[in-house]
Amino acid sequence: MAVDEAPVARLRVQNNGEDLLELILEPYGSDHWLVPGETFVVWTFGSPDGDPWSGTTHGNEPFQVDYRCGSVTVHSNGSHCYVADVEGTEIECGHRRPITDETAVMSGAADQAVSSGHPPQRVPFSLRMRARSRRLAATMSGWRALASRRRR
Repeated sequence: MAVDEAPVARLRVQNNGEDLLELILEPYGSDHWLVPGETFVVWTFGSPDGDPWSGTTHGNEPFQVDYRCGSVTVHSNGSHCYVADVEGTEIECGHRRPITDETAVMSGAADQAVSSGHPPQRVPFSLRMRARSRRLAATMSGWRALASRRRR
């Protein structure tokens, strides 16, 4: 690698389970869904200066990975990142996102699917974020109530 080239890091994520696996890429918040047996590759590009992974908190680490049941969050510490398949083709946000009752109601997707006979379209990003914010706000208010009861 030449001195002025930016470093590149790749992280392979494979779904060895029996259900869909959600892959969330931060700091963008994009979601990508893997079917059982499928592999995605998270790419990130560092800066060519002395500190290539500027977002890292532990030395020279381009990624941080958090696992929850059914979901993996990859925090990229590079200047740019994206998700691709094993051939290198970029995977769009919402790839294979399941339609839930909540998202179907918010987008009218359930009515659309019944009337057209076609599968519902993906829910727009802003509606997904609004639903996620509502869930987070409800969780936070529950934690605040619990904390105030403990202080008494």
